[in-house]
Formats: sequence, C-alpha cells, structure tokens
Amino acid sequence: MGDRARNRRPPVPPEPDAPVRVRDRGRAGRGDDRDRVLQEPHRRAARRPRDSDAAGLDGSSHGRRRPLRDEARRRRGLRGDAHARPSARRGRARGRTCDPALCAGRGREPHGPARAWRNAAARRNPPAYPDRRRRVSVLRPFGRRDRRRRWPARGSRRSGLRRAVRPRRDFRDRHRADARRSGRHRNQSAPHNRLCGAARGVGRKSGRHGPALLARLLADGPRRPPGRDRAVTASTLGWDVGGAHLKFARLGADGALEAVRIVACPLWRGLDELDAALDALAPDMPAGAASAVTMTGELVDLWPDRRSGVAALVERLAARLGRATTFYAGGAGFVGAAQADTVWERIASANWRATAEALAAEVGDGLLVDVGSTTADLIPFAEGRVRALGNTDAGRMAAEELVYLGAARTPVMAISPRLPFGGAWLQPMAEHFATTADVFRLTGDLPEDADLHPAADGGPKTREASARRLLRMVGADLDAETAPQAERLAGWLTEAALRRLSDAAALALSRADIAPAGTVYGAGVGRFLAARLARRLGLLYRDVGGLWSADPTLASAAADCAPAVAVARLFARRDDASEPSNA
Repeated sequence: MGDRARNRRPPVPPEPDAPVRVRDRGRAGRGDDRDRVLQEPHRRAARRPRDSDAAGLDGSSHGRRRPLRDEARRRRGLRGDAHARPSARRGRARGRTCDPALCAGRGREPHGPARAWRNAAARRNPPAYPDRRRRVSVLRPFGRRDRRRRWPARGSRRSGLRRAVRPRRDFRDRHRADARRSGRHRNQSAPHNRLCGAARGVGRKSGRHGPALLARLLADGPRRPPGRDRAVTASTLGWDVGGAHLKFARLGADGALEAVRIVACPLWRGLDELDAALDALAPDMPAGAASAVTMTGELVDLWPDRRSGVAALVERLAARLGRATTFYAGGAGFVGAAQADTVWERIASANWRATAEALAAEVGDGLLVDVGSTTADLIPFAEGRVRALGNTDAGRMAAEELVYLGAARTPVMAISPRLPFGGAWLQPMAEHFATTADVFRLTGDLPEDADLHPAADGGPKTREASARRLLRMVGADLDAETAPQAERLAGWLTEAALRRLSDAAALALSRADIAPAGTVYGAGVGRFLAARLARRLGLLYRDVGGLWSADPTLASAAADCAPAVAVARLFARRDDASEPSNA
C-alpha cells in the first residue's frame, strides 16, 4: 500500500444537524456555479460522506489538507526515524538510512540519502537526445504556488506533475537565430553588431536609423552596459627633474599616455626656477594624481655636493606635489620622502636607468641610445634586465655608457679638439661661442622644440645667426665667402659627434657577457643621431615613443621625455601598490 493510501484519514459521517454544502444543480445551467446550504434531512442522509466534511464547511483543499498532513506526520513519528521519508527537495534524508531487509519485507525499495539524491538528480538532469527532431519531455511542477520550490516532496498533495513537450534545439541553431535577429555573424563583436544593424536599417527617423545613427555611433564609440564600468583610479604623473629642463608625463587610469610636456628649468639659478616650471605645468596636473620622480638636477653647482642636492629637491618636490610623492631609486624601487636620504646615491642621476628598465620589461633585449640636449646614454639590456656596468656618473663615463654630448647645449669646443677650416686644422677657441644647437640647425636636423634655452650670445635662433656663432669658433666672420664653409664645418662636426657615439656603442656591443643587441631604441631630442648610428652599425632602429603611444604627436613627445614616461609606467606597473610610509 502506498504512502498516500496508508495516510488517508477515513471519512467521518456528518453530524445530524450540521449544515451540508452541495452544488446547486438547478442554477448551474445559467453559468452560476454557486453552492447553497441544504437543511433537508432526507437529502443530507442520501448524500455520500466526503473527506471535506472532516476538513471544514467550505470544502476547500486548505481545510482538509492540514489534518491529513498532521496525521501522516504523527504516524511517521510512531514508526520511528528509521522510516522517515527523504526530502527530494534538498537531495538528502531527514533521518537515518532505513534497514534494507525491513523495507524489502514490506515490499518497498530501500530509501535514504542515496535514493533521494538519485531521484533529485534524475529530475534536474533529464536525458539529452542527439536527434534534434525528437521531442524531449520535460517534467515540471504545475500551479502558481508550486513555483516556490522546484520539485515537491514525495507523498504531498501538490506533487502532481504535468508533462510539457517542447522541441529540442541545438546550440548552433540558437547562434544562427541570434545572428538573424541582430544582423551579425556569431563571431562578430558587439560594437560591430551595432554598426551592422545601424548601417542596414535605413528608416524615416534619422535619429534612430540609417546614416545618422551610424555617424553617432562612430563618434561616441561603443557603449558599456550599465554597472560594468571598470573601476576608475587616479592618474599617474611622471617627472624628470634635470639641471636644465623639467619633463612631465601623465598616464590615465587605464595606463594610456595622455599628456607629455617639457619646459625650461635652469636649476643652477635657484629653486625658484623649479617652482616656476611646476606652475607652468599645473594645468596638466589633475587633483589626487600620484607622482613618481626621477632626477639628475642634483649635479648643478647650486649645492656643495650631490647629497645636498638630492635632499633639497626631495623636500621641495614633496611640498609641491604632496607628501605621498615617490622617488625612483633604481634597483631599490620607489621610496618616500622620509627614506630618500638613506638611498640618495641610488636616487641621484637615475633617469637613464628608469628608461632602460621600462624598455627591458617590455621588449627584453636591445641597446638604448638616449641623446638629450646635454648628454647621451648608451645602455644595453638583455633578458629583461639592465646590463649597465656603471651605476654612478663617474662609473658610467669610464665605461663609455655616459657621453657628454647632446643635441642642443654641448659647446662646440667639446666635440673635437681640432676643426678643419680653410685648408688647415684649427684648434677651436675655448670659449662658449656656439653650441651643438647651432651645428644641427645648419644641417637641418634640429627639431624646433629641442632648443629651449637662449643662444650662446643671446641672439636669434636662425640659420644666419647660427653660422655667425659657429664661424666665431675659428676666428672668422660671416660673409658671402665663409657662409658655405660654415655649412661644411657643421657637417663635419655632425660626423665627429656620430663617431663618438659609434665608438661608445661598439664598446657596449663588444661585451662577451651579454648577447649582441639587434635593435637600437632611440630616445631624446637628438634621437636622429641614434637612427644614423643604427644604420652605421647595421642594426634595426625603433623609436621609443612608438612603443608607448599610437598618436604621432604624443609618440614624438614621449620620445623626447622618455625618462618621465618611463618612471610613470614603472610606478603604475609596480607590484607594491601601497603608498610609501612617511613616518
């Protein structure tokens, strides 16, 4: 006998004077399905007793279900926990597993956790058939009240299931249906889907369909669903504080390069020049941005030694940029203002290492040739590490990794000890009459924004003025006869500068402890010399700015201010994202 038949309560005969609800057959034909109370004894005696009489007067299912449910629970309690019925809803038994021999003697299948789990799993995972034309039957509970639980417990009066038949559809059909609805192929991205739909639908409302919508989508770009925007973080500012220039770079929250600027900063005149340069860059400095600083300005003769210069610059920059400003210390990473004095030797003149370290992390192997306005750095890197021999300026000059030859501020007398002019070798005058800016202006190689400081004589920055200053180095005046000689002298000085860089590069490439570099990465305002050097050495050449920005304008500025961009990228990519301690 099943649980439902065994737990059913026997019908109770009605009391003699109790009212009985029966259906009014006389009014049913008019669509009125009312019940009326009959008090006639003969009709009450002739009626067959029902279960609803014991449940309540209204005959509702709610009234008769409660006593039956209580009776079933009482009987299960009398039989003990060993025969407690498992819960098919949660897939585990409420009591202990029954005795298989006892259940077999009663003609029942052993029940318990295993049986409950098997029944629940079979209902949740109906079998899938490979034949798409076959119709799969899915069992699901019926009724609004049954939506609260997926599968009713066995034996309850609401455990009835209705069979819903639906055709099985393959996932490939679903993709093809989505493609037909959206106007795209299954492998196309969402923004392309929007553009395809906009280009295909040409309607009367130009604001919603057709070319107007396509133009708006192209202008606005792809939209993100609400609530899926990435977390916005503060921007990162990179600073390169040199003795003659202040270089600035700003990275957005996503790490993309947003702005690069360079301003003149003659630091040898005092810290007021640094304040003026910071004020000029203030419009590009968003509030709350993190700043990372590298420097070479401690070398100017404003301070008695380099340690004093580092301490003064750290104090002034921390006051202007915020106490959370970090300073690049080479292999020691980034430190706060409070720890700068303990690692001042690593902070001093470390901008070259920032550029080389950023390139090594991104490209792996190569030779960095950064020709700035005053000096040139030639740094090999391999296997993602900087392989420089020297760490200080003195050690790097001894290894020919630092060459005091720039594209704008180097005096002509420092390029070569003798100059060919008028059929003779002349020793240049030991005077600050002309600079490399005059030389490269005559050859046409000097960029327009590379020379930010006044000329040697304070005069105009034109080809004629540069020729006059260059001829003064050999004691000649500018006239119609000496003008072509000035241009030939500028060409020879360019070749002399290139020979010095070529000798330094050959020394770096001759090392046996690292593999020969196959690519020269050029940076600085004088990177045109790096490109010529790569051709002379038979190596490939790549501009550093092209690695950091796809915008030609930003890429050119990033190459000019490579240390500032590099220190910002290193700070944004560092593993330790916590702010430095200033205690």
